[in-house]
Amino acid sequence: VAFLFAAGLDCWNGTWQIIAKDVKIGYHSIVKSGAKIGKGSIIGDFCYIDSDVSIGENNVIGTSVYIKGKVDIGNNNHILDGTIIGLPSKHIGYHLYKGKVIIGNDNFISNGCSIDCGNNFLSDSEPITFWVT
Repeated sequence: VAFLFAAGLDCWNGTWQIIAKDVKIGYHSIVKSGAKIGKGSIIGDFCYIDSDVSIGENNVIGTSVYIKGKVDIGNNNHILDGTIIGLPSKHIGYHLYKGKVIIGNDNFISNGCSIDCGNNFLSDSEPITFWVT
């Protein structure tokens, strides 16, 4: 799988900016250095993609989507506007045990969803992950 290793881009010019073959990043979106974006993916306007995020091929990420922390997104997913992925859990104590979010292939995540990171409360070496199928 060929990935673009993004280099801290802020697309501020108001037009789609193609940063690799068939990859588009929208207006005022930020992709941190180290993030991986697969070919054919589209990142909407005003998005934030953190450095530990891996996005597979042919994904559509809507407007104002915030993806932070250790997140792996498979291929052919649609993540709609205002979705937040990878923040620590809000439960007391669990914010200290940050795990990983893994989203498989061919998923549809609707507007305004919040998918918190898993936690590795039971084992620091084996984080519990959250799968969306």
